[in-house]
Amino acid sequence: MRGHIRKRGNKWCAVVDIGKDPQTGKRKQKWLSGFNSPDEAERALVEFLAKLYNGQYADPHNMTVEAYLKKWLEDYAKIKVAKTTFATYEDAAKNIIQYLGSVKLEQLKPMHIQGYISRMLEEGSSVRAVRYNYAILRAALNTAVKWQLISANPCNAVTPPSKVKTKMHTLDKQQVDTLIEGARNTPLFIPILLAVTCGLRRGEILGLKWDNVNLRNNIINVTQTRVRVPSGEEIIEKEPKSSHSIRTIAIPEMTAKALKEEWKRQAQNKLALGEKYNNQNYVVCWDDGTPYAPDYITKAFKKLLKKLNLPDIRFHDLRHTHATLLLEEGIHPKVVQERLGHSSITLTLDVYSHVLPNLQQEAAQKIDEILKEK
Repeated sequence: MRGHIRKRGNKWCAVVDIGKDPQTGKRKQKWLSGFNSPDEAERALVEFLAKLYNGQYADPHNMTVEAYLKKWLEDYAKIKVAKTTFATYEDAAKNIIQYLGSVKLEQLKPMHIQGYISRMLEEGSSVRAVRYNYAILRAALNTAVKWQLISANPCNAVTPPSKVKTKMHTLDKQQVDTLIEGARNTPLFIPILLAVTCGLRRGEILGLKWDNVNLRNNIINVTQTRVRVPSGEEIIEKEPKSSHSIRTIAIPEMTAKALKEEWKRQAQNKLALGEKYNNQNYVVCWDDGTPYAPDYITKAFKKLLKKLNLPDIRFHDLRHTHATLLLEEGIHPKVVQERLGHSSITLTLDVYSHVLPNLQQEAAQKIDEILKEK
């Protein structure tokens, strides 16, 4: 495979022989155009030939979805997103390649993608996982349009499954007391306390390390989460949901006391197990230091609720319970927003609008009391 340079009008070009078309048998050439001098064209020719010989060039007309996604991950996603986020991109791409990898990029149609979505759902993938993979494919194909590999993004003509809205449920004060007492001396005690007294998400609880716990001042710093990637194949550490989720939270005395006891318990386990202890410094972990899997908390929480005869709620609803109890006690919504890590107070008020009517009634009663006193 060779190439040469030539002048075309006022500009210089490099022409490369990239082999024969397997269908027609005719010679195929790649033109590199628009250079102002023969030296520029020569340099472009050398660079292109190097890519060609090293296997880094893929003919757009023959490029498969698999080849493109791998190139997109390496040349675009890898330098645009955080390392942990990139791991989830790779995971999604593997799944997409499994279904659509052999299809030529130029021939990828909405019908192919819609079929991929249907098959994922039929095989038991969650709506969340399907929507995530669709979003990754759409982003990758948007880049393919920018790179002029395809003229339009076929994902734009595809209907992904609708996002499932889960109804919020909360526990009242008495139910929270029952839950906390029922969880005492179980592996769920610390996770439940951090959720219901601090408003932490499950991933934030699992990602919390002792370096981020200040028991002298009773504060914790939320700086990372530990989650399972959408396909369910891997558990990773990543930055919180948004920049606002990185926050400092004051913890109540009951939670601080429980954390001090947990720290002492882990210290004893370290001494007892020595080198066998899996010291990753997580606050929530097993006796040997191994961190909990996200799925464990979800499943064990459901079993505990059933045992205590409490309403069947999600673990995430403990975060909602935390916010609701604070608002009902008259804590300013701005404080609640900061504890939850919401991006704005508007979001907090929208999410917990169900609490506001009661607060309005209480405000009216307060006005009555103030005016009657006068």
